[in-house]
Amino acid sequence: MGRFQQEIPLIRLLDEVADGLADLEPGPILLAECPNKFNDADQDDLWYAVQAGKEYWEQSHFFKYAATPSVRERSNFSTAMDSQTLKDGGVAVTGDPFARLRGSLRHLQTKGWRGLIGKEPKVGFDDPEEEYDGLIALVVERGQGWLVLERPDVIDAEIFAWDGDGLFLIGGSSRVDQRVGHRPILLYEWVEEENVPRLGLEAQSYFEPIVREEIAGSRLAGLLWQAVAAIREITVEPFALFSHGSHLIYGSDDRVLLPPETFSRALWPRESELRRPNGGVWPKFSPRHGAEPEEMSAFAKAMHVQLGLLEDADWRGLFASACGENESELSQLALLADRQIAVLVRDNAAFGVIPDALLPLGVFDCSSFFWEHDKTLWTFKEAIRQRG
Repeated sequence: MGRFQQEIPLIRLLDEVADGLADLEPGPILLAECPNKFNDADQDDLWYAVQAGKEYWEQSHFFKYAATPSVRERSNFSTAMDSQTLKDGGVAVTGDPFARLRGSLRHLQTKGWRGLIGKEPKVGFDDPEEEYDGLIALVVERGQGWLVLERPDVIDAEIFAWDGDGLFLIGGSSRVDQRVGHRPILLYEWVEEENVPRLGLEAQSYFEPIVREEIAGSRLAGLLWQAVAAIREITVEPFALFSHGSHLIYGSDDRVLLPPETFSRALWPRESELRRPNGGVWPKFSPRHGAEPEEMSAFAKAMHVQLGLLEDADWRGLFASACGENESELSQLALLADRQIAVLVRDNAAFGVIPDALLPLGVFDCSSFFWEHDKTLWTFKEAIRQRG
């Protein structure tokens, strides 16, 4: 027997629900539930969430530790009503767009998707339960259906896809339950590279992007190479430049890097976030909380000059154009380099940077490379060596 109790009926049910929501594209779509969602303060006993695009609804039930049972929910949805009609509607305005999604989630429940997933050991116990008791989510994203299993704050999410041969593990992430309302929903801390070819073409191209527009790709490569060359003149240390909107740690939104930022062992603490001179005068920085502001180091200024040039050239937009991606759904985009190698990283995909081109390197686990430059660059060097 495989991982799942009744794999074929489970796949049929997932396909039925996903196909029934196909007209809601572009997504992503999320249907999720969890009877034991971790919550330090309130001890959620039941939790449900649905999402389509930017619109989402989330509900938690509290009763086990509550004197009086209660329900808490939040939602966000757009409306076709003009402002006056919206005002006139007052408290009668409701989140009707979610009724269909909630109905689909309810359908998964009544059809017993937990039982189809099968027996899973309960954390802290040797005997398996009759049904999986963690979080289950059906996600439709990047033209692909995904099944997510997670025990919030206990066991990280495992993300499965399926094809004609059955369900297969594609990767994992932490706290997918905290991604409600975000796009994309799924961010992968690690990837089973050998299973990527089993995905649909759109999902494959996310994990293994290629340069489709050579002019944009060549221009981006040239800009990156200029930045690398300039920084190499002043340091032998490895370094990284992150674009605005990049995620430092995947899985949750706890460590989202919104402004552009630089990283290097040669930087002083707290002087990494992008700064620009005003009238030729550089702003000062505080090396620690409460400390007197100090002059930025010459190295930090040089790093910020190069990052500023990349931001001004819209390197994020150039990458999206080069690889045919949606810029609004780009998460992590970073340039890593040392004296030997320069690499552009987009989520789990990496490109070697040469003066006039970006060379695909393959699929990689998402490392915490803003503080582990040597380790991460070694991984890329090994990939290049194995590819000859």
